[in-house]
Amino acid sequence: MRNIFLLVLSGIKQNRLAIAASVISGFFLIILMNTFGNIYVDYSLSKVRIGVMDQDNSTLSASFKDYLSNDLEYELVENDYEYLSRELIDKDISVIIKIPESFQKLAVSGNTPDMQIISIDDYENAAFISAYVNSFMSSIDMLANGAGGNEDQFIKLLTGFNEKDIPVAMHKAADKDTESYRTREGFITTLGFYLMFIFAVNLFTAYMIIDDTINGIFNRIKAAPVKPSHYILGAGIFGFLLCAIELGIYGAYIMIWNADIGIPRGMFLPVTLLFSLFTVCFTISVSLVLKSKTALLAVIIGFSNIGAILGGGYFPLDMAPESLKNMAKLFPQYWFVDIFTRLRADSQANISMNIIILGLFTALTFLSGAVIYSHNNNMN
Repeated sequence: MRNIFLLVLSGIKQNRLAIAASVISGFFLIILMNTFGNIYVDYSLSKVRIGVMDQDNSTLSASFKDYLSNDLEYELVENDYEYLSRELIDKDISVIIKIPESFQKLAVSGNTPDMQIISIDDYENAAFISAYVNSFMSSIDMLANGAGGNEDQFIKLLTGFNEKDIPVAMHKAADKDTESYRTREGFITTLGFYLMFIFAVNLFTAYMIIDDTINGIFNRIKAAPVKPSHYILGAGIFGFLLCAIELGIYGAYIMIWNADIGIPRGMFLPVTLLFSLFTVCFTISVSLVLKSKTALLAVIIGFSNIGAILGGGYFPLDMAPESLKNMAKLFPQYWFVDIFTRLRADSQANISMNIIILGLFTALTFLSGAVIYSHNNNMN
């Protein structure tokens, strides 16, 4: 036990840069969480942009556009259909409202004009806008009845109606939970970066093993009181310590600021430390197989990035093809991210299967490393 402790202490003294990298990555996760959270809040609370095609250019159409922009606080984008359709496809606008020709004349005559509302998949905003349009047209019907079909009289009534300050009560549903929404979305977005950083800090452990192998230190240990298994265990504890420093800083921020991350906060550290244990076992196993730092870097970074992408660390897999979803299940990153996805949907969700599978991945990489170590030991 004393030998293992001395090896860990020696690793810390020789790899102070690794400690610094773990500290920096922990603070960087905090920065990313807040940055992405603020971006999501700004986007969700920004004005909804809608396209308007005014083919009438009348007093009534001007009143309607004023109602949309000033009373309802929509951002209007006026242009031709070709331009607006591209904006709609690119989701730069929510809907297109087409004000038809003779809009005012039809309204004055008591015939409700057919105002088209074109949308693709923003059903919520389309439904609200449709309700607002119907409300506006109901008011116009009353003005038309009062004007008795006289357009001049209708314009006078419409002008008086516009000058009358009738406030519209606006309540943003997100205001109450803005901070909660910010931390939830910021946290889930940083999962992909965590999956990248946790492998990156363990590169120091892998490089340490390769350097000791190249310099002959690993082989000379066999003639010393320190057993090779002690060396591997010491390197593993050192790698796990690097992960714990990063997660400790990130987790402390979440706990101290009482941040709502969308899951029970008590689940954060156990789950992430379990995945960290897999990361340590994986990097040690790879470092025992490969003898080149370049190859080691390519394998570890490649595995971490591909696994994070396929596992849903950066993008949700809801819309992914079934074949891609099945492929993602071959990576431990998928089961790790799935834990947070399940808990965000239901804080009481059963994640025991995910924990078992992550544990099996960890055990498999540990046993693989043991077999590789035994093989190398026998060969030597």
